[in-house]
This record gives sequence, structure tokens and C-alpha cells, in this order.
Amino acid sequence: MLRSASILVCTVALLTCSSCAQTPEEVSRKGKASASKTREQQTFENLCAVWSGGDLVEVDHIFTDDLVYEDVTADGFRVTSKEEVKEIIATNLAAVPDMKDELTRFIQAGDWAAAEWVWSGTHTGDYPDFPATGKSFFVRGVSILQFEDGKIKRDIMYWDVYDFLHQLEVVEELKED
Repeated sequence: MLRSASILVCTVALLTCSSCAQTPEEVSRKGKASASKTREQQTFENLCAVWSGGDLVEVDHIFTDDLVYEDVTADGFRVTSKEEVKEIIATNLAAVPDMKDELTRFIQAGDWAAAEWVWSGTHTGDYPDFPATGKSFFVRGVSILQFEDGKIKRDIMYWDVYDFLHQLEVVEELKED
């Protein structure tokens, strides 16, 4: 278990470093050469499809009943039910109807995996905390995943929420003092 976790930490570091300073097109092309997929990778791609406007009912088939879905960067939310996951996705789709969530890399070690993804779209609907801006965005992130019987048991997301808000012009650029 500790060995798998160590391998995963190294994998995330490699994913992060190898993706620096790339254009959206370069990031989007990555991962397309993979010849075979594990069922876990397919499960994560199914989740990306739901985030990209797919059927929310699919969430029932993607996650285990005892799931943990955690976003450590966006207010540190943590949900533990399929209905809460559906609500989060629906809220985002209402704010970004053309949302696209694309898997760019997937590295697996046993029941654990690291997935690098790209989230993009145009903010044409309101979020609970701020109104539509009409701005497009492109954000990369990484999920650390634990699987059980091919379903996601745990999804811990890391992404740059500040970059997202900056692209939407909701926050100003940080200034050095």
C-alpha cells in the first residue's frame, strides 16, 4: 500500500512537470496514443463525458456507494454521495453549458491512479457566487483516484482555482509587494 502511494506521488510529480508551459492544443493531444485502456481508465473517461454534458445518471455507475469526492482547491469541498456529485456537476454545467472535460494522461498502480485532465468552456451562466462573465477558460488539473471493482471510490482533485477565476476576470492578478 505504501509502495503504491509512493509510486503515485512520483507519478503526479512527473505529470505536473512534463505538462508545464504547454499550449491547450499540446495538452489536449496528449494521451491519445494509448492503445489499450483499463476499465478504470474507461470509468474516468466516462466521468469526463458526464462533466462534458453527458447524462448525470451515469454517476450512479461510475462511483461506489461509499465514495469520497474531494476538491482540495475549491473551498475544500468534500462530498460522499452520488446525488451530491450530480448536484456539483449540474451546477457547473448550468454555468458552463459548453463545458469540456478531457483526460490527457492516466497512470495506474493497482487500485490507485493519477489522471491529468483539461477543463474548458465559456462561462455563460451564473455560478452561485458570481454572475456569468462570457469569458472562456482552459484549466489543467490532476485527480488522485482510488478504484474498487472498476468504480471510483475516491477522487481527490487538484487544480488552480485562482487561474480559473483570473481567466474569467473575477479576480485581479496577484501583485507582488
